[in-house]
Amino acid sequence: MGLDIYAGTLTRYYAGNWKSVVQQWSEAQGIAYQKITPDGQEVDKENELTPEEILESIQDWRDQIIKGISSQGRVYRVWTESNEAPYY
Repeated sequence: MGLDIYAGTLTRYYAGNWKSVVQQWSEAQGIAYQKITPDGQEVDKENELTPEEILESIQDWRDQIIKGISSQGRVYRVWTESNEAPYY
């Protein structure tokens, strides 16, 4: 079992385009890795959105937040969302 802290864009996180330390280690060792839910079920990827759909949704969400808080007289910088940006 692995417990990781992800630091990266929301788009990359929700698209699943990242590997935990345990995934990276098992891949390097040639050992199979399987994600399961707390109920013991395998993770279902069948109903997932495409990375493009995720990016669009995150950007819309981000823009609405910036618009909402900027209307109070302050202007905030928009952060860049990407499915390819580095993560830690």
